[in-house]
Amino acid sequence: FGFVGPHDDMYSLEDGTFGDHSYANPEFDPEHAARWGWSAQDLAVETAELAAEYDPHYLLLLAGSEDILSGDGAEQALEGIGETISTVRVVLDDARFVVGELPPVEGTDDDERFNSEIDHFNMGLVELAEQLTSGSSPVVIARVAEDYAPAHDHWDERHPNTRGEVKIAAAFADALADPLGVGDTYPRPLPELSVGPRTAPEASAEEKADGLLLSWENVPGATDYRVVQRRVAPDPDEATVLPAEVESDGRERSLLVEALLSGAEH
Repeated sequence: FGFVGPHDDMYSLEDGTFGDHSYANPEFDPEHAARWGWSAQDLAVETAELAAEYDPHYLLLLAGSEDILSGDGAEQALEGIGETISTVRVVLDDARFVVGELPPVEGTDDDERFNSEIDHFNMGLVELAEQLTSGSSPVVIARVAEDYAPAHDHWDERHPNTRGEVKIAAAFADALADPLGVGDTYPRPLPELSVGPRTAPEASAEEKADGLLLSWENVPGATDYRVVQRRVAPDPDEATVLPAEVESDGRERSLLVEALLSGAEH
């Protein structure tokens, strides 16, 4: 088996655009039909045309978060998944589908409401799969949400970090292996992988009338920043995290450090 699709790139968090080819494994088959930011409704419009062109045997679908977090809700997301499966079957009546559960979110402006919708979506997905499964075209569920912990597996409020990506991949591999009989289930225990920013911020300092302005470019993978202050001389003190909020201006962050001791080294 091999992957098929019109794309071979990823979305670059650093550049904010598509075209990134820095896969962790250079031998990985990069062809796919995924797009950053697509909703389940977007899939329903595009996927049938792609299926007709690329003739896949198996379609792996993970969508619905954009619908729910934009306020459209679980029912519209489920409707989009159902429409996608139905429209693909018009051109491929024996296509096999693996549809992923949605992982929970943490850190949005309303986690309780969004996670309630995500739970509703995941429960509805089971019923939808049962309704749409046929003898030649099964629909099976990848148990993405099982053991998924957003505080551990996300790099922000909703996007998976390396650990989350492995859990999602493992869930799809498991569903392909059983019940579809494609390959093996993902080995357990899952590997422990490093996460977090790949580079350290490089700050510049500019003297202002009311303090010292520290500025640095956004660091890919960083979800928040803390600025620590310590006086080195004279009279060294303990390092403390500055209570001021880091400001954001597009691709740059900044913080104004006030009340520095004149002539001291910090």
